[in-house]
Amino acid sequence: MSDDTGEQTKGEPGAGPSGPERGPDAPAGRFWLIPAVVAVAGVLVVVVIIGMRRAEAQRAEEERKAAERAKASIPTVKVGKVARAKLMLDRVELSGTLRASRDVMVFAEVPGKLERVAVKRGRRVRAGELLAVVESETLKARLQQASAALSVAMAGARAARVGRDAAVSGRERVRGLEKTGSASEREVEGAETMLQTAEAQVALAESQIEQTRAAVRLTKLQLEKAVITAPFAGTVADDFNHTAGAMVGPQFPVARIVEMQHLRIDLRASERDLARIRNGQKADVRVASSPGRVFEGVVLVAGPVVDPRTRTALVEIAVENVVEDGEHLLKPGMYADVEIVVGRRENVLAVSPESVTSREGRDVAFTTRPANEVSVRFRPEALVELGITMDDVLKKFSEGEIEITRAQAAEARRIRPPRIPVHSDMFDELMNVTVDPGKDVRLRDIAAMELVLDPDELRKRELQVGGVVEALRKARVEVSEEEATDVRLKHVLRVPGESDLAEKIAEILLDEDKGTRVRDIAVVELTPHETHCRVTARPVKLGLRTRDLVEITEGIAEGDQIIVSGVRALATGAKVRIEPAGTAGEEDPR
Repeated sequence: MSDDTGEQTKGEPGAGPSGPERGPDAPAGRFWLIPAVVAVAGVLVVVVIIGMRRAEAQRAEEERKAAERAKASIPTVKVGKVARAKLMLDRVELSGTLRASRDVMVFAEVPGKLERVAVKRGRRVRAGELLAVVESETLKARLQQASAALSVAMAGARAARVGRDAAVSGRERVRGLEKTGSASEREVEGAETMLQTAEAQVALAESQIEQTRAAVRLTKLQLEKAVITAPFAGTVADDFNHTAGAMVGPQFPVARIVEMQHLRIDLRASERDLARIRNGQKADVRVASSPGRVFEGVVLVAGPVVDPRTRTALVEIAVENVVEDGEHLLKPGMYADVEIVVGRRENVLAVSPESVTSREGRDVAFTTRPANEVSVRFRPEALVELGITMDDVLKKFSEGEIEITRAQAAEARRIRPPRIPVHSDMFDELMNVTVDPGKDVRLRDIAAMELVLDPDELRKRELQVGGVVEALRKARVEVSEEEATDVRLKHVLRVPGESDLAEKIAEILLDEDKGTRVRDIAVVELTPHETHCRVTARPVKLGLRTRDLVEITEGIAEGDQIIVSGVRALATGAKVRIEPAGTAGEEDPR
C-alpha cells in the first residue's frame, strides 16, 4: 500500500497537497495578465506626463503672474535734468472778490406811480438815458398854481410900489409946509409913518414874489425829477421787477446801475506781503469762468493802514474788463485769484514744485543712479554639450547664495528659438542650403522661412548654431559677426547687483568633473538697467517760489537728473521705472 500510494503521489496529477503537475497549456493561464499590466502602466505614464505638463504649465503661469506683480510694484516716474530758468517772477498770491468801480441804486426822488419803465435787467445804458417816468399831472397842476401865485405876487408888488411913491410925495409936501409953518409936527410924523408903511408893503410884496418864484422852480425841478435817467454809462444790474403803475419814492429804488468796464478787487494782505507791495505794480487776475485766461491789473492802493485785529491790510486792484461776443468776461461778485508781481529774477537754477518734497523737516530732491544688472548670457550649444539645463544652473546659483527670484528664473528658462538675421530675400535659395553634406541636412529641415532654428532639431541632428552660421556664409549669405554672436547668446539671466556680484557669478562652478564655470559658457556683464534706476534723496535749499518753478540755491547742480513726479512716495535706494520728461526747470511762462 505504501509503495503504491507513494508512486501514486509522485506520478498522478492532481494527487496530494503539493499540487498537480501543470501540463503544456499551464503557462498561458499565468501570463495572460502581462498585457493588462503593460496597458495599465502605459495609462499611468500618460497620466503622469499629462500631470507633469499641467504642473509645468501651472508653474509657468504662476511665474508669469509673479513677474507681472514684481513689475507692477516698481513705480513709474518721470525724470528731467536740472536747468536754469531765463526769467522767474516773484509774486504775491492773494484772492478776493470783483466789484464794480461804480455801483449805484437809482431812486425816484418824486413819489408817485410809474408811468413808464424804459429798461430791463441786463441792458446797457448811456449816461443820461431814460430809465423810467413818474406820473406828473399833479406836478403840472402845482406848477400852474405856483405860476399864478407868482403873477399875483408881482401885481401886489407893483401896487405896493405905487403906494410907496405916493407916501414919498406926501412926506415931501408936509416937510415943505412945515418950513412955512403951515404944517404941524404931528402932520410931519404922520407922513413919515405912512412912508415907512408903504416901504414895508413893497418889501413884503417882493418877498412874496421870491417865495412864489421858488415854488415855481421847485415844481419844475420835481417835474424834471419825474423823468428818471442813468447817472452814468453802465449796465442795469437790477430793475426790481418794476412795471407801469408801481409806486416808487425816495425809499424804493427804481434800478441798480453798475459800471462794468473798470472793476476793482479788494484783497487782504498780511504784513509780510504788504512790505513788498507798491502802488502801480502789475497784477495777473484769473477767474474760474475763463480758465487759462489772464487779465491785466494794477495795484491802485497798497494798504495805508493795518487792521490790528486781523493783522492784514486792504490792497485795491484795478482791472480792465474784456468784452467778447458782446459780453463782459469779468462780472462783479466773481471770485478772483490775483498774483502781484513784486520782483523778477533772471538765469536762476530752478525745478518744478513737484520735484521737491519734505523729509524729516528738510526739503529734498531725488537724484537718480543706474540700477545695475549682472547680465549672464548663456550659449545654448555649450549647455547642450555639457548636458546642463537651466534648472541645473539656477540650482548652482542658489548653492552659491545668489538670490534668484521666480520671475528671473522664468525669464532664464524661457526657450527662445535662435533667429539668424540675414540680408537676402531669396528664401527658396536659402532653404536649400546644405548645412550637413554627410547627412544631407538642408536648412529647410531645421528652420522656418524666417530662419528661426528649431532647437529640438538642432539637438536631434547634433548641430551647432555656429555651424549653421558658417554654412550660410559659405553659401554667400551675408551674416555679420555681431549677428552670429547674438544668435549664440539666447538664454539670459539678469540679476540686480554691482561688479563684485558679477565676478562672483562668473566663478560659479557648473561641472566639477570638467571644471566648467559660468564664465566658460556665458558672457557675464555688468550693465545699467534699460528702464530702471535707483534714487537718492538730496537735501536742497530753496529760494524764490512761483506756481510753476522753485529756485534751488544749494544741493543739486545744473544738469543733474532728478525725479520730477511721484516724489512723495519715494525713499533713498528705491527702485523706479523711468519715463523721460525733458528738463526739470523752464522759463516762467507768465
